[in-house]
Amino acid sequence: MRNQTLSALVFVFLTLPTAAQFTTVTGTVTDPNGLPYANGTIAATLVLPGGTSPTLNGFAYTPPSQPAGLNAVGAFVMQLADNTVLLPGATQWNFKVCSAAGTVQPAGGKGPVCFTVGPLTISGTLQSINSQLTAAAQSLSSSNAGGAQGSVPFAGVCNATYASTTVTGTDDTAVFVAQLGSVMASSSTTNTIVFPAGKACLFNSAQITLPNNGDSFSDPPGIISSQNPLRLTCSTANSSAQLMSTGATIDQLRNGCVLLMTFNAGAGNAKLISLGMGPLEIDHLAFITNNPSDVSNFFLSTNTDSYLHDDMFIGAIKAVNGTPSVNDAIAFGGNATATPGMTTTSPYQGYSSRVERNWFNQVRRAFFCGTFCNGVQVINNTVWSQSGFATGGPFEINCGANCTPPPSNNWFSGNIIEVVHYLMGFNLQNATVGTHVQDSGCYDPAEFSTVCVNSASTAQPTLVENVYSGAHVIGASQVATSEWGIDTAWSRAAKAVMRTDDYFLNGKDGHFKTSVTGSDTITDTAPLCTQASGTCSFTFNQTWGSAPRCMGSWTGTGTLTGILKVSSTTSAVTCASSVGTDTAQCAMICVGAPR
Repeated sequence: MRNQTLSALVFVFLTLPTAAQFTTVTGTVTDPNGLPYANGTIAATLVLPGGTSPTLNGFAYTPPSQPAGLNAVGAFVMQLADNTVLLPGATQWNFKVCSAAGTVQPAGGKGPVCFTVGPLTISGTLQSINSQLTAAAQSLSSSNAGGAQGSVPFAGVCNATYASTTVTGTDDTAVFVAQLGSVMASSSTTNTIVFPAGKACLFNSAQITLPNNGDSFSDPPGIISSQNPLRLTCSTANSSAQLMSTGATIDQLRNGCVLLMTFNAGAGNAKLISLGMGPLEIDHLAFITNNPSDVSNFFLSTNTDSYLHDDMFIGAIKAVNGTPSVNDAIAFGGNATATPGMTTTSPYQGYSSRVERNWFNQVRRAFFCGTFCNGVQVINNTVWSQSGFATGGPFEINCGANCTPPPSNNWFSGNIIEVVHYLMGFNLQNATVGTHVQDSGCYDPAEFSTVCVNSASTAQPTLVENVYSGAHVIGASQVATSEWGIDTAWSRAAKAVMRTDDYFLNGKDGHFKTSVTGSDTITDTAPLCTQASGTCSFTFNQTWGSAPRCMGSWTGTGTLTGILKVSSTTSAVTCASSVGTDTAQCAMICVGAPR
């Protein structure tokens, strides 16, 4: 028993000094604008006098060789040998901090930034080096980003928590409005507001309108104002849209920046509005509402050159079993007037805007563009399966009764749509000129329930290129090239052009040309029939070995309010509307093997 007690005393004697030989070093690294060095690194290097080898308590000491990681807010903890215990005497520590690649995204970021602090004497049980790090930290953002200088952290509390339909926390609306007024003032030297990663900021008391300069200039026949540049972004490079694309849950979005916008601005209106003419960038943010009474859009712009990218939008209502979603995500302009102005119903004047790499779920329309919607690029977005609109699609151009001149030169590319709860994928209404839909897809496991591209243009062609649909692509009344592709049964197109070398027909890839005869032959290329009570038929001039696949389109003569369905036998093709009172004249074209 005595020997055991003696052994325990010896163990305590040896371990107590050992614990005192190391110091826990802490700190948080932020740049002069308050941006954290999120997911960066900090490396400690021992400074030795005369190049000697260090010892600790009589034993050789090996300093750490790998850097420690910084978390999403730039904080770290590391264990280092106490300089007052290390031999030889007068040792110190240097610290090198480096940001992660893309901590601040282009166009505002500089890329990786490194700086050094030290030499510092580290001693005691616990030591913070916050003050030294803050004094030496380099700016992460470019001084000329967006035409202004610098960034500021969001001034709100951002302490919201939320479940399926409940929210608790401090409303940050008033703080946000005040900070926008400061950042967007003409005298401001900053143009970027950075939201904190890992937190949810609550906005539930009022609509938020970006301030303009109060000036006015003529945009005949209207008057509009300008506004200064603004960027709204997240402190981490991990966008919410990227997180969702990897199957993250909503809870995991707290690793990103969540803007919980539960205020109901009313149908056709929006929670966040930008009306002035000037550049706006919104990126790497998650916009969410869980208010079951909320029917408003997330964002609306009329005159602003907007770039929305790497964002996520989640509406309040999940589309399921015939129940549509109710929130639109992004709206560019209205279609109630052709007079430019500073109202939410004014036509769109923010030409060359982009909507890129966003993720949408539980929304009605992901993107809407109204009168004078020109030169907008909608690229590489994803619409998830819990979104839905029973009478429309997630991407819509619609100038209503104000289509002079018509919307023109808009570009949809690389978009993926789960059209399970939509009538169509791309809803191109009225007289859209030169709209291009390419390299996109509509997924519909039920098939025969939707059309991927709905082109109602009677003016200029809509170009549809390399669009694959598990449902159907589109019908075309005029074809401008000899090679083109189809996979369609439902269509509604007054004028469209399809260009592709490949088509998907009964699960097989192939191509066909108007000049080819044999097994892949197009015949009866111009049959017309006029519906009576929503249906009409055309008898083939030849007999087919098996019923061909046909597509049809409305020529513009008669009335078409429904969606066309084309079916065929070996001797006839029928053009039927989903509305039994339609009197549309149909043009049809078929492909198959003649007998």
